Amino acid sequence: MSAGRDRVDIYEAARGRWREILTHFGIPPRYLTGKPTACPLCREGRDRFVFDDKGGDGTFLCRVCRGRHGGILAGRGMELLMRYRGWDWPTALREVRAYLGLPEPRTRGGRPRGRRSVEVPWFERVWREARPVAPDGPVERYLASRGLRLPQVVRRVLREHPRLAYFEDSRVMGHWPAMVAPVVNPRGERVTVHVTYVSADGSGKAPVRAPRKILPPREPLRAVAVRLEPPDGQGRVGLAEGIETALAARWLFGVPVWAVLNTAVFKQWDPPEDVTVRRVLLLGDHDAHFAGHAALFALAQRLSRQGRVVIEGVRFPSRPGEDWNDVWCRLDPAARLARMARARGAVPEAAEGG
Repeated sequence: MSAGRDRVDIYEAARGRWREILTHFGIPPRYLTGKPTACPLCREGRDRFVFDDKGGDGTFLCRVCRGRHGGILAGRGMELLMRYRGWDWPTALREVRAYLGLPEPRTRGGRPRGRRSVEVPWFERVWREARPVAPDGPVERYLASRGLRLPQVVRRVLREHPRLAYFEDSRVMGHWPAMVAPVVNPRGERVTVHVTYVSADGSGKAPVRAPRKILPPREPLRAVAVRLEPPDGQGRVGLAEGIETALAARWLFGVPVWAVLNTAVFKQWDPPEDVTVRRVLLLGDHDAHFAGHAALFALAQRLSRQGRVVIEGVRFPSRPGEDWNDVWCRLDPAARLARMARARGAVPEAAEGG
């Protein structure tokens, strides 16, 4: 099969399914309503972006983002996915093909044109190059800028890359320190890594368009999580979206936390197969359009019906647009110290580091 024929087959199979596909790969549904809204790429404005999905091809337009030749950015679903995830064209085709369940294209000899078996995925190379989080290094200083301290148990999970390439449209735009987190499937197998590019001095995120990225995974991201720490003695964990949000929720609620990365994955979450989770506390963001609320309550209903875990509660920040890290940052230093002291008592094996 030619590369052109493979591309046509993928587009035909994806037609009419781009909302589903884009949501699966992490674009929040609030950007895909068909109405003018903020842009998921530049994350700014109120009505600059429209996902109109003409002909079911996932078409979109942003009046502020610039296209390759300097004009208004417009395109189809594949280009939106590439820009949002920082993928090149072959990676986007491969991931959409896998999600749709299409077979690998075949060579003239009849064999799939897949990757060589000896090739190491990019996310594995990044993971191997990363080091333990350095005391007072860029990652620790970045987390401190968010009001967060790393418990020792979490320090053993996260890593720090000293100089990770940042790509846009298949071009290297620079190199930045990065926080690297392992993303595992329900069997506890690492399927990719989540990276957060941070500034060289750790004062905030790197000044790039998409400082948070999930690198191309080895399999579709279903029911995955960054397991920041093991369940407690009762088999209890708290589930939150982002890593920073989860760390803040840990101190606020005194529960071991996992980060599930986005609303789409949250909705699909299932208890793991390799460790025992008996009780879950669902800790969502207060999205302005209630996408997080809908996903978490749907998950709570499904898990309750299955009867595999006890739902301890579904919690959201009181203010629209906030996550748990925002709530944590609003506390004064004395209140944070008091919360951290209580959390250490609730999760004693995860004493604070640093």
